[in-house]
Amino acid sequence: MSDSSLVERVGVQVLEGFSSIAEAFSYLAIRNVRVVEINLNNPYFLAKLTAEPERAEIAKVAQDEGITWVAHLPETMGFFEIAEQVFARYLTWLVRLQKQAWEAGCRALTVHLGSAPYFAYSGQRRQGIDLFREYYETTLLVRLRRAANLLRKGPPLCIENVGGFHQQFVRDILERIDGLSYTMDIGHLKVAHPRIADAEFDFYRKHVRDIRVVHVHDNDGEWDGHLPVTDPAALEPYLGFANECGAYLIIEVRPLEVAISSLAALTGIKR
Repeated sequence: MSDSSLVERVGVQVLEGFSSIAEAFSYLAIRNVRVVEINLNNPYFLAKLTAEPERAEIAKVAQDEGITWVAHLPETMGFFEIAEQVFARYLTWLVRLQKQAWEAGCRALTVHLGSAPYFAYSGQRRQGIDLFREYYETTLLVRLRRAANLLRKGPPLCIENVGGFHQQFVRDILERIDGLSYTMDIGHLKVAHPRIADAEFDFYRKHVRDIRVVHVHDNDGEWDGHLPVTDPAALEPYLGFANECGAYLIIEVRPLEVAISSLAALTGIKR
């Protein structure tokens, strides 16, 4: 693909190899990569973002280097947390982090809803969202509405298709809430059961204007190994849809050099 608008929206995710967000920006700018997703599962990155002097540096370097950046939030707690006090603290932290990310120039925040824990039950392992469906339906609706109301200012919180998102009742709840945004992960769609993949893709087509980020990586269709992109045609029809929706396309492949080679395969431009 060589569409100029696509080239301007495609970048890579950075998790490892750097202890400073600003340093990662400078390195990638030299490689002519101008769209970056910072993965905050890197504890050094998270510490930099939450420190006021560091945020100013991140914003300055991003502006000076012409970097557009988004963030992937830590995969820790989530909306299925059964202790309300824990979730309330998590939501307070999300609101504070959104403000900090906004000050640093971030454009979008990708988040996982999380998933309910497994419980041993009658000799079988079943998810809590199956065993206690009424509880999760009630609490998830309330919590997502609270989040949508509290997180309207700043970079949009983008819910990714992972974990609990794969449940139809979760997507039904999302349909009832205004003000949410989404991250579409192509690799997750490709590896999902066809029935689930079709349902999720239908959801994204309906919410195309709310998609802010697309994660791009390949897999063997059985296990999501976040393989490099070598043949963009293997990611259709999802990749074509992503190109048309106007979101940022993030190569979610590691290590970084492999992600950069995947970027070249996707755009036809060597870095």
